[in-house]
Amino acid sequence: FCSCLSKRSTNAVVVCRRRFLLVKMSLGDYSESVRSMDSKSVQLSSSLGDESNSHADGGFPHKLESDDGYSRRQHHPALRASKIENRSCMSRLANASNGFFARKFRALGLAVGSNPFRVILVSVVVAAALASGVSQLTVETRSEKLWVPGNTRAQDDRVFVDENYGGDARFGSVLLKPKTGTNAFTKDTLDALYSFRERIERDAFVEYDGKNITWGGEYWVVDEDVESADAAGVKYSQTDREEWQCYRYSKSCAMSSILGVFDNKPANWGTQALINAKLTTDVLVNEENCATSNGLKHSDTNACTEQSGEILGPDIYLNQTSGHPTLTSEGHYTATSVTLQFLMKNFDVVKDGEKEDKRGEAFEEKILEIVRELEEELSSTVSVEYAVTRSFGDEFGSAINSDILKLQIAFILILSYATFMLSKGGEGCVGSRVFISGMGVVSIALAIGSSYGLCSYFGLFFSPLMNVLPFLLLGIGVDDMFVLVNAYDNTNPYLSVAERLGNALSTAGMSITVTSFTDIFAFLIGSTTSLPALRNFCFYAAFGIFFDYFYQLTFFAAFLAIDERRRMQKRGDCFCCPTCEEGATCCIPCCTPVAPVVVNGVQQEHVGRDRVTKRAMGSLAKFLAKNPVKVVVLVVFAGIAAGGISGVAKIKVEADVLDFLPPGYLKDWVIASDDEFSRGQGIEVYSMPEFDYAADYALGDNSVLKQAAAAFKENPYVQDESVDPWTNAFDQYIAMCEIPDPPPMGMPEIWKTKNCVNDSANTYNDKLYKFITHPSSPGGYRYVSDVKFDNTTTPPTIVSTRMRGTQVEGENTAATIEAMDSIRSTIDSISGNEQGYIFAYNEDFLNVEQYKSIDKEAIRNVSLTLLVCFIVIALLIVDPLTVSCVFINLLLIVINILGYMQVWGLNIDSVTVIMLVIALGLAVDYSAHIGRNFLEKHGHPNDRMRLTLQDMGVAVFHGAMSTMVAVLVLGSSDSYVFMTFFKQLFLCISLGLAHGLILLPVCLSLCNPNPYDDLGEDF
Repeated sequence: FCSCLSKRSTNAVVVCRRRFLLVKMSLGDYSESVRSMDSKSVQLSSSLGDESNSHADGGFPHKLESDDGYSRRQHHPALRASKIENRSCMSRLANASNGFFARKFRALGLAVGSNPFRVILVSVVVAAALASGVSQLTVETRSEKLWVPGNTRAQDDRVFVDENYGGDARFGSVLLKPKTGTNAFTKDTLDALYSFRERIERDAFVEYDGKNITWGGEYWVVDEDVESADAAGVKYSQTDREEWQCYRYSKSCAMSSILGVFDNKPANWGTQALINAKLTTDVLVNEENCATSNGLKHSDTNACTEQSGEILGPDIYLNQTSGHPTLTSEGHYTATSVTLQFLMKNFDVVKDGEKEDKRGEAFEEKILEIVRELEEELSSTVSVEYAVTRSFGDEFGSAINSDILKLQIAFILILSYATFMLSKGGEGCVGSRVFISGMGVVSIALAIGSSYGLCSYFGLFFSPLMNVLPFLLLGIGVDDMFVLVNAYDNTNPYLSVAERLGNALSTAGMSITVTSFTDIFAFLIGSTTSLPALRNFCFYAAFGIFFDYFYQLTFFAAFLAIDERRRMQKRGDCFCCPTCEEGATCCIPCCTPVAPVVVNGVQQEHVGRDRVTKRAMGSLAKFLAKNPVKVVVLVVFAGIAAGGISGVAKIKVEADVLDFLPPGYLKDWVIASDDEFSRGQGIEVYSMPEFDYAADYALGDNSVLKQAAAAFKENPYVQDESVDPWTNAFDQYIAMCEIPDPPPMGMPEIWKTKNCVNDSANTYNDKLYKFITHPSSPGGYRYVSDVKFDNTTTPPTIVSTRMRGTQVEGENTAATIEAMDSIRSTIDSISGNEQGYIFAYNEDFLNVEQYKSIDKEAIRNVSLTLLVCFIVIALLIVDPLTVSCVFINLLLIVINILGYMQVWGLNIDSVTVIMLVIALGLAVDYSAHIGRNFLEKHGHPNDRMRLTLQDMGVAVFHGAMSTMVAVLVLGSSDSYVFMTFFKQLFLCISLGLAHGLILLPVCLSLCNPNPYDDLGEDF
């Protein structure tokens, strides 16, 4: 006591007297001590603020007991026994549970505080061992593996299609709109379109893997080594060189535009009269693909006219090659735009879970260069919109790089906020907590590495969705940091560091446990979802939160003990000088302590940032303590809940590709295409190898394949003019081959010899193989990519066939789901297809399957998560009234997040479902911390509310605000994912804080659950 008084300041006398009286209290002289303290200390202490002051002895704030003296009296054994006897059974259980865990956490804190370096070493070794699993990390980016339930029909169909057809081709598209006038069918616009085509064919080439990759060349070349010759005696061979990049549907490269109507010759559209004369119907002959009798492309002198028995190339539809084609009163068509569409070979390989085609991407980069040059050259004539396959990766990659920078800024803001708010502003360099804040972030990094490594050991793939996980763990981890440091600062500053840490963990440890394990089990329940990406994310998140909890109680707590030893030795923080004399500035001006204020000879307490927040919380509690205010609070939050329920009733499942596209040339092309064309998704009808093709053909008009083609064409969700089944062309071919000799007038005699299989012993497979695969086959070769054969058998066995069409674009997600179900039902219900050997498939069905199940997934995940939250909170808090208040508060937060995200323009999709789970995990913290802390406070209900807000309310507020400052940065993102993240987390934080710091304290003060016994005597 005398040593303590050597400080020789008035404040020190008051503090030392209290310290001396605490010793007397521990020896049993309870009543005398209380009277002595009340009579001799209150006068001085009242001038120093509500609770404590800063002293010369390190300037540590302290708090002896609660302001009303209630908790002091709880130490008396007789009073405590009386209190226990008045408890209900559940209250006794809650109290016993709290005492048990408090003692265990205090023991942990003592151990960590006594051996911090040993704890740090063990933590780092554990983290390194777990993080080593990252070497086995597998990355998955294919959407069908991420967002489509594994047990869906679309997944099974996709496997069959990929095995037999693979990724057919890469695409490219250029859309032109005239800048003068409204009609795109003019010489200037067609000349511009021709420039794009001619430049791509001529100038698109790259060097790749030692080869010169070019667009393509003549399909037919003179070759004297072939056995057969044409009618003129000239021998030709089929050529499709590996270094040619263009994809062929038939003999020509797949490049479609209105120019085909004019045989791709500028002279044929030299005047408006020539143009109008050609465009008199909406279905036109593609003259460029017409062939002469010998299978060669016609020459300038050999007009493309239909000869008897000749099958012409595919037609051109105005609504697919031009925008808004309109028939005028003069009998010709006009259009608002024209387009050039082309296909390129696909060389996709799967590497580290991601499809890549380096050759295709390099070639498309050259095409983009050509298109941009022409766009500038023709800027006075046409506006240009364009896209190729690599555009999606380029645009998303650019947006992601921008978002990564925003994430880095967000992380820095969180760290800066935590450092600023945790530091003791009145203590200069000694009170700075940059180092410990940094170690808190390091502990979160250890949790992330441990989660990634352990999940990799378990074989769980890593997806781009995991990039959100560090943000989630940072929000939860920083919240735990504030809770732990706040609890430490509220302990008796005259105890040893180990004892203070033990006392801090005795309260904060259980609070962190409640929130952490609620989040862990909530995400584990979420892992039962059928969406693979969300399932793995939930596993990563659950393990990440567990390891964050573990490292906060060990690694971070150990560094907190080390940092507090530094403060006791008056050493500066990591960025200041090694030691600081009292009042020294050190090496950073901002560390300069505020000059002391002396009133009547008494040095006043410095009002730091934490004190400002605490006083604000006290003012809030004082306001909420008024009964009329409580009524208003209940009414206002009832209104908020009513608005949330109204929004939930209106929310729907909706997904638009435009939402996911960042601003740029790709999004401009998609918007222009939507505006100009009756867009639709390609859809196909496939048959499997188990199907008996020969027996089916023998059925004639009752053929199952023919019925499927007819039903496919007639389905209201399929554009009937887009269906061109190979079965019709094959019937024509067979009919022509069966014409008796001599052939009709106009049909060359050599035609049957060259193109037909005349031996009656040849099977159906032989004839189909000849029709499909022979280059000179009239009309058959354009289906070469649709009918697949196994050439290792004799005759070749049919592996699969397909019929192409275009699905009508749905107005919304519900219409798209209805279209999928209708087309599937149409094909499945065909007589003879009971085994399902013929099926309809559209690559977009993978997404539609997701849309079809996402609403059920959302309801299921949220419901199960809430149930688990209730169970965990009930097991760890136990008190029925508190559990009910916390859970109802949490339920209202979830309802309001759902309802008001609908008001903000968000609907249910794969992104919002994930963010909803994350928001739910964060929202639990705001309510559970407050609910449990209320049970630790004693006195009048309003006093308990005030003490709770001044204690845990401060930590919850700062934890939420640290996340909020980072979330605000994401609000400037162009990415739909991050904008959704911003909106939902903004709602989560604002609604979570409002409910946690206003509604829940009011409800708890009204219910007034029995408090836990004060464990001060035990500690």
